[in-house]
Amino acid sequence: MILGDLLGRIFYILPPLPRTAQLAITNRCNFNCRMCQRYDLKVKLVDMDLAGYQKILDRLEGVENLILTSWGEPLMHPDFIKMLALAGAKGFKVRFTTNGVLLDDGIIKAIIDNQVEAVTFSVDQIRNSDGSLGHEIFGQLENIIKLKNRIDSAGSRTKIYLQATYHYGREQDIVDVAEFAAKHHLDRLRLSRLDIRFHDFKRPDLLAEKRLLKLLEQKFSGGKTGIDFLPHAAYDGWRRTAYKIIAPLLHRGGRFCLRTFEDVYIDADGNVAPCCGLPWLVMGNIFESSLKKIWRGEKFRHFRRNQPACCGRCDVLDLKPHKN
Repeated sequence: MILGDLLGRIFYILPPLPRTAQLAITNRCNFNCRMCQRYDLKVKLVDMDLAGYQKILDRLEGVENLILTSWGEPLMHPDFIKMLALAGAKGFKVRFTTNGVLLDDGIIKAIIDNQVEAVTFSVDQIRNSDGSLGHEIFGQLENIIKLKNRIDSAGSRTKIYLQATYHYGREQDIVDVAEFAAKHHLDRLRLSRLDIRFHDFKRPDLLAEKRLLKLLEQKFSGGKTGIDFLPHAAYDGWRRTAYKIIAPLLHRGGRFCLRTFEDVYIDADGNVAPCCGLPWLVMGNIFESSLKKIWRGEKFRHFRRNQPACCGRCDVLDLKPHKN
């Protein structure tokens, strides 16, 4: 299975159907992070209708993994707990990303009861925020620890990940986040690169990214917390070593993006796109056509032949040297 998937990615032999679907259940948010692109992308700041959500779940043939996060805060959706239950009942492996401020006992219970595979918390700082990133951290950390304790006491298999964005000159912030993750035995820290399609963010270059990754690997080697920094590193053990070696082959010099290999993004209206970063690039509508027809359709084939042009300046998973 692992070898077949690896060879498929190297030679870009697509799976017959997407394995992962990201649903835009809401694009509303209680934070206003300066690097968030929901306004740049002009996504609708609406909640997905529960009936529409159920219909989408019924039409996700072949999909194994369900991500209930788009450009908003999923816990703001009034039917979020019901959505978890519906997805869990259908056997999907459910993940979502949250800032964690709205996490309460009812949602924690739903996470555990519905065997959510992983909860990712967006955390860019551990010390008191200076507000420069557009949000405060107060309430986040306490709720992360509360969820971790409840998961452990329940014997749940739900994983807790932290996600941080690497900003220029803010290496210490990343180290602080990593130390928090290690101290509380969280499962993974996932670092990401700023998307500069809409704003010329000053950001670290490729060499700086590699240096930071090496520092974190050395500092936290042997610990429980894994560290991912796509496109440089992922996984653990021998799979991590293998990924570092073959990563350039997977991207084919920027010709292909790993994010679109087996994923689709579906908005509140049922429109299917290759990626949440391309919500306007509609491949079809899941209410009007089967996912299989959309996935194998001419629009998707055209996109795969012309990915660099379609994705523009986006290089968040690229291994070519980039400039600020």
